[in-house]
Amino acid sequence: MPAKRILILDIDGLRRDVFAQSLDDPAQPALQTLMGDASRRLVLDPLSTAPSITFCAQSSMFTGRHPADHGVIGNQFFDRFGRYENRGPKFYAFDVGDLLAVEDALRIYQDSDGLLGRIYPAGVTTLHEHVRARGKRSATVHHMVGRGADVWIKPDLIQIARAVKGGGLFGLEPSAFDSEMTDKAIALLRSGDRPDVLTLYFLGLDQHSHHNGPGEQLAYMRQHVGPPLARLVATLELLNLLEDTLVVVASDHGQYATPSDTRHSLRLSFPFDRELAHVFDSLGLDVHDYPGESPDCDAVVASNGALAYVYLRRPGHPWATPPRFETDVRRVAKAFWDAHLTGAHSDELRGTLSGILARDVEREGWAAPHQSIDSAGRLHVLEDAFATQEGHTVVQAARRLRASQSDLSPDLVLLSNYTEGFYFSPPLLGMHGGLHPDDSGATLAFGFAKVGDPAPAAAVLHAVEHAIMARSRAEDRAVSVADLTTGVLAALDA
Repeated sequence: MPAKRILILDIDGLRRDVFAQSLDDPAQPALQTLMGDASRRLVLDPLSTAPSITFCAQSSMFTGRHPADHGVIGNQFFDRFGRYENRGPKFYAFDVGDLLAVEDALRIYQDSDGLLGRIYPAGVTTLHEHVRARGKRSATVHHMVGRGADVWIKPDLIQIARAVKGGGLFGLEPSAFDSEMTDKAIALLRSGDRPDVLTLYFLGLDQHSHHNGPGEQLAYMRQHVGPPLARLVATLELLNLLEDTLVVVASDHGQYATPSDTRHSLRLSFPFDRELAHVFDSLGLDVHDYPGESPDCDAVVASNGALAYVYLRRPGHPWATPPRFETDVRRVAKAFWDAHLTGAHSDELRGTLSGILARDVEREGWAAPHQSIDSAGRLHVLEDAFATQEGHTVVQAARRLRASQSDLSPDLVLLSNYTEGFYFSPPLLGMHGGLHPDDSGATLAFGFAKVGDPAPAAAVLHAVEHAIMARSRAEDRAVSVADLTTGVLAALDA
């Protein structure tokens, strides 16, 4: 195999335009060394999942499957069947969220499989398991998908809580988190371990971009990703590991700029910032809206940046009973449209939505597809609903939404009016989760840092490109973040 080893640099939230700038940036020599020159580099333009959000997209990246298959359909979602962990209906919030689901965030890194590894259904194989099946070894540092890895170096749980949710005196700078992660990877290599596939997960750029805006990404790459990469390059050179190493730089999504104020931040928080909850209150529905509350209620909302999922329960029935379309689903959709158009039910929601999707599981079963529902209650196929926006404010919206469709999908999807800066999150300066080109565009690039013979390296890159393009054509879609696994396996098999 001409690629002696594969090094994956997974940089959360890295916009593809910032990556392109970084490849030509004199202030980032380590990244350029790792990616090699343009003659031994393959740069693709993948699209993220829908929603374009971390745990959903990272699961696709490291299983090679779309969300409908791997089941992690957002950072937040509701398992109305109690299927995943045999503990009854459960609301998941891997990002902690408004309801402070700290347990979920911590369980991501607990036991040998982690929470995500237990959620993926039978038949879904992680990249690490694919590597092991080929008789090779993999290691991953700080990544949330570790099932099947020979070495899974996990973050300190207190530190990850501080890095993601901390602030002020108790906060941990995201750059410090990533610097320590890189040092752990370096220590692994210095110990004599030589994994065939090594993944480093950089959490910090996305966190910094949320709080400082995506316009700060290039500066962050220079100041806080560049120095750890320089230490990594020095280690690889010292240990004679740089030659014939295939380096993969990947991201899960991009970001777009948003106003960091309470007007544009749409939340469910108890007891304040209840913009979404007011709609349910006005309809006499008990919404799941405070920490520790049982989902034994009428509605559950899962916030995923630019999209929000709404799950509705048929009154007096278990969650596994399909809700009534007319009296449960359409009624709530109308209330949200009224709030958007007139301020009825919740004046704070006036002008905040760009669309609503609905599905009729009462008539069509749990495989019912989402359709767009307009303010008059009429349903439209997704392609028609997004036709005038395609390429401008959305990109391959219908296809990507269908790739996330499963029986665990919500009854309604609220689409924030992100062209006017609205989103379902605490106030932040950078956001993702939607269908816009800025947050849907991700990064996927393959390059040889140093080669002895350029011909075998070129053959590997050709094999990677052929596998990814053949799969995307077969599935009638653009290149996807799910093609990270496709490309890495093609390189291993070349």
